[in-house]
Amino acid sequence: MEKFNFKFLLFCLVIFVFCSNPVLLADWNTGDPHKMHFPQEPDPTGWDICLNHQFLADDFMCSETGPITDIHFWISWQGGIEGQVQHWDISIRKNTLAGQPGQILWTWNSIGNVNIRWYGQGQQGWYCPLNNYLNRPDHMMFYQVNITGIQEPYTQTQGEIYWLVIRASVMPGPGDPAVGWKTSKNMLPGPLWGNPAKWSINGTTWQTINTGTTSSEYHDMAFVITGTPPAPQMDFGDAPEGTTALAYPDIGVFGRFPTCMTVGPANWVQHTNFGAYFGLIVDFELDGNAGLCQGASCFPPYDQDECFADGDAGLIMPQSFTIDQLLNYVTCPQSTGSPLGIACQTAIWGQNIDIDVHNLMPSGTTAYVNVLIDWNRSGEWSGTSFCPTAGTPEHVLVNFPVPPGYQGPLSTLGPPAFLIGPVPGYVWARFSITETPVMVPWDGSGTFADGETEDYLLLVIEGQPELDFGDAPDPTYPTLAASNGAGHAIVGGILMGSAVDADVDGQPSANALGDDVAGVDDEDGVSFVTNPLIPGQWAQVQVDLSNCAAGMNIYLNAWIDFGADGLWSQSGDQIFKDLMLTGGSIYSLLYQVPFYAQPNSATFSRFRISTLAGLSYTGLAPDGEVEDNLVNIGQNKSIKWMQPPDRTSNGIDIKIDQMRRIADDFQCTSHGYITDIHFWASWYEDRVGVINKINVKIFSDDPVGPGGSDPCNTYSKPDELLWHRDFQSGSFSMQPEGEPLYEGEYWWDPVSQMLIPYGDRQIWRIEMDIPWLEAFEQKGSATNPEIYWLSIEAETVQGELGWKTRDWPGHFMDDACLSAGSEPPYMW
Repeated sequence: MEKFNFKFLLFCLVIFVFCSNPVLLADWNTGDPHKMHFPQEPDPTGWDICLNHQFLADDFMCSETGPITDIHFWISWQGGIEGQVQHWDISIRKNTLAGQPGQILWTWNSIGNVNIRWYGQGQQGWYCPLNNYLNRPDHMMFYQVNITGIQEPYTQTQGEIYWLVIRASVMPGPGDPAVGWKTSKNMLPGPLWGNPAKWSINGTTWQTINTGTTSSEYHDMAFVITGTPPAPQMDFGDAPEGTTALAYPDIGVFGRFPTCMTVGPANWVQHTNFGAYFGLIVDFELDGNAGLCQGASCFPPYDQDECFADGDAGLIMPQSFTIDQLLNYVTCPQSTGSPLGIACQTAIWGQNIDIDVHNLMPSGTTAYVNVLIDWNRSGEWSGTSFCPTAGTPEHVLVNFPVPPGYQGPLSTLGPPAFLIGPVPGYVWARFSITETPVMVPWDGSGTFADGETEDYLLLVIEGQPELDFGDAPDPTYPTLAASNGAGHAIVGGILMGSAVDADVDGQPSANALGDDVAGVDDEDGVSFVTNPLIPGQWAQVQVDLSNCAAGMNIYLNAWIDFGADGLWSQSGDQIFKDLMLTGGSIYSLLYQVPFYAQPNSATFSRFRISTLAGLSYTGLAPDGEVEDNLVNIGQNKSIKWMQPPDRTSNGIDIKIDQMRRIADDFQCTSHGYITDIHFWASWYEDRVGVINKINVKIFSDDPVGPGGSDPCNTYSKPDELLWHRDFQSGSFSMQPEGEPLYEGEYWWDPVSQMLIPYGDRQIWRIEMDIPWLEAFEQKGSATNPEIYWLSIEAETVQGELGWKTRDWPGHFMDDACLSAGSEPPYMW
């Protein structure tokens, strides 16, 4: 008993170090409430399935609709060698028709309490599916992991089947500790629930866990799902919100409207009493979009709360639209579709727009109606757009009073007319009635004791707007309207340079001079002070906003096709993103030309200004101007070797910390000194840590074939160590390069052979300057080149760093090599 108490005390101390809130709260005990078919409690003499660097999954059925705020599961340590869990990777996934984990619905963001307690003991086995290692008996002790107080929970639906998926990252330590998820009491020959547990190395391809040596022996895993009771029924909005919720598919703008409690990035609007409302009735829901805000894929479907004339909707006119599953704009099922009106013309209540309103709140309470319309199609309700005659605020009706007892069209009460925004197209509108006025400015969010919110997709049609287009060559750059080229409605006081002229369409030409010869030569707003651009160096450009309205806030977005491949879509091509400038001035702006810019090439830039932020290099804007220019890229003669990173979703980041070092070969064709080294990297799951030290080495080449030292002569590799240097913290720099990749890149640990899709999104450039007295002298010439190997290893804290693979196509000599473990000697 004394030995057991001492061991348990040590375990508690370990848990105290790494738990985010190591208090013994909210443990689950037999008989406590749960939100699944039945608790799957641990088998004291069962198996533990290894969680290190592999995903395990088991299915469960929701027994009660509502949020999952607590997850409880049981673990053990291989051989009883206890370690420290660095990170739990936990997700909830859909159940596929094949009976295995499918789409990721929710991932734990590590916010909440983690408590691990000793739970019991018994002779247990250990199984690692990755190498098919079985051992019994292996260990005695097992523990309960309690993750409670989850702050962004997943809301499950009663009767639905889900999969709980878990993976663990364990800190290296003596004995190579490994943690395992415990099997439950419900296993063959007893009853299994649903499908047997699965395992996967990459989270996409799943295999059934089978510990039988002579026959099949399948398992369920030990876990319990709990949570709070269902929230009271309320009313919410249903305008799109989320990173996958396209508000305007034609221009690729995602919704940031305050709709969902469980999905960001905005807040939400909710009502709990219904004495004031629109239409005939109010329907109730647990979250926005009729309760469909669950995970990242809650839109489409759209307008699940109301669309038009569906029994709940109060909108009288115009007849609204929606977006179908194929992301096409369509009329609502009960609608033939009718426009709100013409851009920059006046909308009159009762002629262009109206809504049925009821104020039956008790005690003679006045109700207030507010209306928001996203005139600039930015995906949120904020600010003001500009027509030639006046501004068009997106808060079109502000705290308009509805007297007690009133029932009927809002137009009867005489709300003021308003100016329709300048951008033609579909726009999201929010109508809210509340018991109190809203605070101004209002973004459409808030918690109200009474009332209702209804959201609609309305249509603004084009009168005869004058537009400015670009003139980069099309193809391959998107310049013509048919290519969704960049276009701006011409609004006085928002322009670059001395003038802006109207174009009937894009004016593509070989040298981006089409807009100069068509109409007025208005391409004088952008001047490249640095031309040609030199890879790896800073450059200067001048942007003339002197003729913009003084004091007006203007957003600048600009791209340069550094790869000279006819695209502005690479992650490093955007040099300015939503840079806020002020009208009335000329700006000299600096930007860095990436090292991988294609030397000795002619390429093209696109500069756009507007009062609307978030512009891409395609699509229409409500105001401003676009200018395309031909620009030259020169050569940086100090660059002795270049292998640019793969900046697409096909790239792989290879782990180079925790005694993993990677080496790749390069060639010297010009004798000289290496005075700086640059490489591209990413952090696993974009969890940016701290680099304490980067160990860099240069080796000679051990070639393949008869001249090499490899007995098998199968591949070349590093040979003699020629130079090394430790770059301590402060002797190198790290900066993000380009926007994060939307799809992400792969992450690979060459030791565990774990390849993880979507492992990271952000690319970083790490630069190391070498003092002259410590520089490496490389030798070689164009006629007699010399091959060397560069190896890199990092010492990191609170993060995992990976060296990025090079772009493709492109390959030099042999593949990169790995050396793991202590050094030297180096075994590649």
